[in-house]
Amino acid sequence: MTLPTKEVQIADRTYTVAGVDVSDPYFSAITDNFEPDFQEFCRFFLQSDDVCLDIGANIGMKSLMLSRFVRNGRVIAVEAAPTVGEALTLNIEKSGEPNITVSRCAISDTDGEVGFADNSAYGHIAPSGVRVPAKRLTTLLGEQGVSRLDFIKIDVEGFEYPILKDSLDIINRHKSLVLFEFNSWCQLAFAHVSPLEFARWIVASFSHVFMVRRVQSGGLALERVSPDGSLGLLHTNLVEDRTLTDILVTNAPERWSSSFATLEHRIAASSFYEPSLAAQLAEARAEIERLTLERNALLSSTSWRLSKPLRVAGRILKGRD
Repeated sequence: MTLPTKEVQIADRTYTVAGVDVSDPYFSAITDNFEPDFQEFCRFFLQSDDVCLDIGANIGMKSLMLSRFVRNGRVIAVEAAPTVGEALTLNIEKSGEPNITVSRCAISDTDGEVGFADNSAYGHIAPSGVRVPAKRLTTLLGEQGVSRLDFIKIDVEGFEYPILKDSLDIINRHKSLVLFEFNSWCQLAFAHVSPLEFARWIVASFSHVFMVRRVQSGGLALERVSPDGSLGLLHTNLVEDRTLTDILVTNAPERWSSSFATLEHRIAASSFYEPSLAAQLAEARAEIERLTLERNALLSSTSWRLSKPLRVAGRILKGRD
């Protein structure tokens, strides 16, 4: 089957990309510098040697974007839909980008097979539909020989919760930064997940939770969600964002330090003064300094030294599980 193609500029390069159908709404919407907000996010938060995971890669547009910003790193593009997966594989092969690997499977909380509704950018796990391989994140990383995982993007039409819940240990171990879609309608309609339960789990599981917002100037801003802010998150999602909110999380505050230089550069280069950027930078620096002081105080405390044998014993016992 011959797939329709078009030329699209991403960052500093033009690619010929294929879609599933010339009339497909997602493919029709793709233009030069597609999804500039995501490219801006990559510019702020990714380092050139980062290892990135694109779960729900579709035809590969964001995987190609990630590739442009992690030239010395790696991108693993994961897509379950058979039809979309063909376009993804073709696009990555034709791109000539050596740092992108394609994995044709669904990420789930169990290994095996799942049903999948193949519907362009809106495909999702379903009781009926074509059967596709399903893998836990830990299984995929083992197959791909991944020893570090800096950034994870997840867009799987409402099934983000089981993936995140099953992968929390991996996220913490690698100190990953995770950007995912909080789509309450898809959670209810497809995954049968309570959006409030998911929101409560997010704020309970991550020390740093942000809603990604757009500022008047056209740039991005991060709105911090407090540990008791699950209802506020859900209110914003339902009322302001019409059920679709991008969420950024991590348990590694040092991830913010990597963005200091890019934030400072943008503030200096801007033709206008953007208070939100300066505020983000000041908050990030203060947070890093506070946590560093807390860590240093803990490591030098008597209780930390006296509890060392217990920590060693705990690691030994954990290794026997």
